[in-house]
Amino acid sequence: MARLFDGINEYLNNAVGAPVTAAPYTLSAWFWSDENANSSGAIICLQKSTSSIDYIALDAIYRVAGNETLLFVSRSAAGAPEAVATTFWTSSTWHHACGVCRAANDRSVFLDGGGEGVNAVASVPVGLNSVDIARYGDYSPGKHLKGAVAEAGIWNVDLTDDEVAALAAGYSPLAVRPESLVAYWPLGGLYDANDGDHDSVGGYNMTAVNAPTTMDSPPIIYPISPIAVPWLIAVGNPWYAYAQQ
Repeated sequence: MARLFDGINEYLNNAVGAPVTAAPYTLSAWFWSDENANSSGAIICLQKSTSSIDYIALDAIYRVAGNETLLFVSRSAAGAPEAVATTFWTSSTWHHACGVCRAANDRSVFLDGGGEGVNAVASVPVGLNSVDIARYGDYSPGKHLKGAVAEAGIWNVDLTDDEVAALAAGYSPLAVRPESLVAYWPLGGLYDANDGDHDSVGGYNMTAVNAPTTMDSPPIIYPISPIAVPWLIAVGNPWYAYAQQ
């Protein structure tokens, strides 16, 4: 399953901390949107809740039909440099979004594992203390996403191009550099240990605001159950695909 948001006032929020606060880091999630107006919606945003100056965000942007793209922005007092994907997403279709920040002046954004857009302007947000899915949660909240988000993850490293491609191919965040995965929201997926808003890795559990609903997510390739590990490794098949319903 995935979390579905109305683009008006539905979102997920954790107000007690940010999984990462400085480079390097990576943000990743699947998203779906039926947006049909000139607007933008946040997929994931880490922010300073008492300011509109400092945040890190991965956004789905709808400009005009056929020109829907992704932005990966790092906003600070120095400005808001954006990496913009070079390819476009399609309404009412699942896509994978990923932002990789290697250093304060080195960030990339990927759509479906490709379409890399880059930015080399230095920006270091400070005071990050919360994280939202489907909106910006600073002192003047906005950019509510009209659509759905699934399998959101944050790493405290800069994933490689091959690792980004693996995520876009459907591999769970749990299967890609898991030792550096600091937050993971299955949003109803197989590895959700509590409910649709539980962080299965870092404890950054979300609160659902204004009752977002659910929808089917894309198929995800999860790590196998620990009980089956010895046998499946012996036969050379350490993974299985699970299509969420």
